Amino acid sequence: MTKIELTIYILALVGTAACSVSGAAAAIRKKLDLFGVLFVSAATGLGGGILRDILLSNLPPAMFRDPAFIIVSVTVTLFVFLVARFFKDYFQREHRHLERVINFFDAVGLGAFTVLGINTALHMGFDDNPFFLVFLGMTTGVGGGVLRDLLLNKIPSIFTKHIYAVAVIAGAVLYVTLFRYVSLPELWCALVTVVTVIILRMLATHFRWNFPKAY
Repeated sequence: MTKIELTIYILALVGTAACSVSGAAAAIRKKLDLFGVLFVSAATGLGGGILRDILLSNLPPAMFRDPAFIIVSVTVTLFVFLVARFFKDYFQREHRHLERVINFFDAVGLGAFTVLGINTALHMGFDDNPFFLVFLGMTTGVGGGVLRDLLLNKIPSIFTKHIYAVAVIAGAVLYVTLFRYVSLPELWCALVTVVTVIILRMLATHFRWNFPKAY
């Protein structure tokens, strides 16, 4: 396994874990039982990758070919569930602090999956289609979060929450620009993109950057 392949694989596992934490926390706040928390968490952590692979006809999706992804998702979900169960008072009392922690995990997952979507498309021969690369990066990044919100009967965060999808699009455009027009190595493109998406999401949350609404 080359250095870039190892980096991308680690990013995939990190993204799965981070998004699974986000999904588990959201499901726990909705008072779902253990199976419900596991299901929503898996949809959040693995949904973006499934959508990516379907769009690329890369079947069956990676999660069905490598059990490490579902193992990571289930493991972190059980950890979050047990912590929430045994420290229930803390979870309820420190809601705002926990929200910031969960938002950070969500941002990490967004950055990691944005890179994964673009990188997978590049290695499948779509390097001459920058629009598709950006679209696939965005879809992979936000796909799990959209599934999470729909399962929890919420309007998806990409339509309401602090430039959620726009941070992903900006990261995807940056990756494609650095790779196609600056000829930066894939490893550096990946790292710069992940960091950029995380910073944009955290800044948007802290300063409450939003697009205008009609009323």
